[in-house]
Amino acid sequence: VAKDEFDKVADLRFKWKKLRALANERNDQIAQLQGGFKRDLIAQVDKFATEVTDFRKEFDAKGPMVKGISPQEAMERLKKYQRLYDDKERKWDTYMAGEELFSLPQHDYPELKKTKKELELLEKLYTLYIVVIQKVNGYADLLWTELDFAAITEEVIGYQNQCKRLPKSLRDWEAFLELKSTIDDFLELQPVLELLAVPAVKDRHWKEIMKISGTSWRLDADLFKLSNILEAKLLRFKEDVEDIALSSVKEADIEIKKNNIAAEWEDRELAFGEFKHRG
Repeated sequence: VAKDEFDKVADLRFKWKKLRALANERNDQIAQLQGGFKRDLIAQVDKFATEVTDFRKEFDAKGPMVKGISPQEAMERLKKYQRLYDDKERKWDTYMAGEELFSLPQHDYPELKKTKKELELLEKLYTLYIVVIQKVNGYADLLWTELDFAAITEEVIGYQNQCKRLPKSLRDWEAFLELKSTIDDFLELQPVLELLAVPAVKDRHWKEIMKISGTSWRLDADLFKLSNILEAKLLRFKEDVEDIALSSVKEADIEIKKNNIAAEWEDRELAFGEFKHRG
C-alpha cells in the first residue's frame, strides 16, 4: 500500500474516533437536557391539573350557567369563560404533545371536556337568542305601511324551528324561556297585525285601540311604526282588538253599499203626481 494511502486511512480512523467522541458528548448533553425538559413537563402537567380543577370550580360558581342571572349577564360570562377555556385547551394540546414526545402517559381532563360541551350548547342558545332579539328589534323599527307580514312570519317560523331543535337540557334556561316567549308572542300577534293592516281600519279605530291599551302614538305614515303596537302589548286585549278590526271591515262594507245606493239614485229623476182624494 502506498504511504500516502496508508496515511489517509490512518487519518480517516482518527477523524471517525473524534466524530464518535463528539457524538457521544452531544448525546450526553441531550440526555441531560431531555431529563430537565421531562422533569419540567411533569411539573407543569401537575400544576395544570390543579388549574383545571380550579377553573371548573370557578365556572360552576361564577360562569354563565349560574341560575338566576339575566341572559345579558350570561352572555358576557359566556364570552369570558370561552376565552379562558380556549387558553386551557391550548395548554392541554401542548402538554399532550410533550407527553407523546417523552413517551409519558397522556393525562385526561374530564372537567375540560364537560366544560367544552356546555360552552358549545350555550353558544348555540345565545347565538340564536341574539339573532332573534336583534331581528325583532329590527321589525319594530319598520314603518307600519312598509311591513311585509308574509316574509316576517316565514322568518320567525324559521327561528321557532331552530328553537325547537335546541337540546332539552337548555329548555329550563331563562334565555331559552325568553327566546321562546318572544317568538311565540310574535307569532300569536301576527294574525292580529294582519287584521289591523286592512284598509278598513281608520284613525278612529286606532284611537279605540289606544284607549283600550292605555297607550298613545302618532298615526302619521312616516312616524307610525310596528314598535308602537309592540309596546302597547295588544295580546292582553286580543279579543277587543280583533272585534275592532272586524267591525271596521263591516263598517267599510256598509259604507260601500251606502255609497252605491247613493250613486244609483243620484242621477234618477222622480216624478210626483197629484194624489186624488176620494170622499
